[in-house]
Amino acid sequence: MVNVIRGDLKNKPVSSKRLADYFEKQRDIDGTLYLGYPIIGTAQGGYQIDALLVSKQHGVVIFHIVEGTNLDDIDIEEIQYK
Repeated sequence: MVNVIRGDLKNKPVSSKRLADYFEKQRDIDGTLYLGYPIIGTAQGGYQIDALLVSKQHGVVIFHIVEGTNLDDIDIEEIQYK
């Protein structure tokens, strides 16, 4: 069972809800999904990660949620290296 802890993701409500709904239905994954937590500290302050899954089966998985955009319209590599 995945425990979902919701933080502040007001700018991505539909996609974050769909991700949470998906993991809440999973029975073969044990872990926690954190949504919208500024969990990485930088010199400029906290850096918000859209979603972070911590589980025994998958380890630590970071999700970058894209709201209202066709994946063909974005450059995933550019986003990852910002």
